[in-house]
Amino acid sequence: MEFLQTYFNLLIVGCCVVVGYVWTTLTNPEDKSRRFIPLVMAVLGIALACIDSGGVSVEIMLSGAVSGLASTGCYEAFKQLILKPKWITQTETTIRRPDMAHDEKAESEKDEKEGE
Repeated sequence: MEFLQTYFNLLIVGCCVVVGYVWTTLTNPEDKSRRFIPLVMAVLGIALACIDSGGVSVEIMLSGAVSGLASTGCYEAFKQLILKPKWITQTETTIRRPDMAHDEKAESEKDEKEGE
């Protein structure tokens, strides 16, 4: 894991996440160009790393590629954890509603007993 951390550039990851997000937002979900996003992010990461360092070497290119590919993983994690897809919210509501109804019934019975 230390190997990847040495070649991880947060600035490049941020730039690639923005470009990937714009690409996915502007294209249709059935668009076949979306399958090339990881490849484009790796190439964009290499280009940004070379510009950032002011030179070209295998180590710089590896750093850019790792950072560009990490951006696709960051985007997916963001999408899964923060934006909460529909299947998570549907599952939560179907699981919680019966429990909530039971809890509300118990609370109303408790309130009735306290009122007496």
